Amino acid sequence: MRAVRLRSESGRAPFIVFEGIDGSGKSTLLVSIAERLAAETVPVSVTREPTGGRVGRLLHSYLTREYEADPGVAAALFAADRIEHITGEGGMLSMLCGGTTVLCDRYFLSSCAYQSKTLPMDYIIGLNSYPASLLMPDLTVFVDTPPEVAFGRIGARLLETGEARERFEESAGELERVRDAYFEAAERMVPASRFFVLDGSLTPDELADRVMARITADFKVTEE
Repeated sequence: MRAVRLRSESGRAPFIVFEGIDGSGKSTLLVSIAERLAAETVPVSVTREPTGGRVGRLLHSYLTREYEADPGVAAALFAADRIEHITGEGGMLSMLCGGTTVLCDRYFLSSCAYQSKTLPMDYIIGLNSYPASLLMPDLTVFVDTPPEVAFGRIGARLLETGEARERFEESAGELERVRDAYFEAAERMVPASRFFVLDGSLTPDELADRVMARITADFKVTEE
């Protein structure tokens, strides 16, 4: 069976990022899109940030409060993890150049949205200027779910899994702040034509249909 490859304007495979507040449904949507692309024989890789790499594992400990650090240290670690994610062996850039479409759960907008609670937005943007110069998303999908709905989903998930509540998940008000910061950061860092906002109240199938339509419209298709 021939592979159907997608191409961005740069000539490499598309880099598509999924963003949203915790509990927005972005991760579920990403999995659905990956399954649909794979069904069409498009080579696709799913990844996320923080990663499972050396720096990423430390960040997961920070998010669950097993590890404490100054916010400036944490922000620098997020940027370092991102650079390694892009340029490391088998990293995102090598996959994209090899023709594999990459779907990433969170990228630099997440850093701006969440870390700007304790640090100036300008500082976060500056930290991420280098990784952004290495790899800009061809499309950023933002699932815009009401904070109170997202907060309820987080609570239900924690009851079901027994996981610890992460930083930045303390209240619907905090999620509202994060949402506002997302839009500020997107306005400053992402071309409007590449920032695709979806109504998070849509059904999972409706969300996936809209993203697939956008992918079809934005990227060229070749068969190999």
